[in-house]
Amino acid sequence: MRAKTAVALVSIAGGLGCTVGAGYEGLHYSAWANPGALGHMVQLAGAALILFAVPAAMIVVWFCRQLAAQARSLGLTPGQAALAEFAVMELVHHEWAKRNREWSAQLTESVMGPERNRQ
Repeated sequence: MRAKTAVALVSIAGGLGCTVGAGYEGLHYSAWANPGALGHMVQLAGAALILFAVPAAMIVVWFCRQLAAQARSLGLTPGQAALAEFAVMELVHHEWAKRNREWSAQLTESVMGPERNRQ
């Protein structure tokens, strides 16, 4: 097993363990019998979030490297690749906004009824 895979699996296992521990501490919280359990629960939940973020960050880094490798294989400079990505994102944004306007109009008509002509 590669070191990166082992780190990701250990981080996930640790995150799951912290999540279970946070749940246990949360269930045993009592204002009069065990007031410190709430603090432990918050600490364990925070540790779980950090541990779950490790494999997520590894995936993001891997994805960015794949995009860079693909851009290099096309013979694009980093500036050209960024410009192409910007153009594609703007196109998607334009089309998504158009779709949202159409969907909003359709929902408005289904709730309010057809538009009336006022004179």
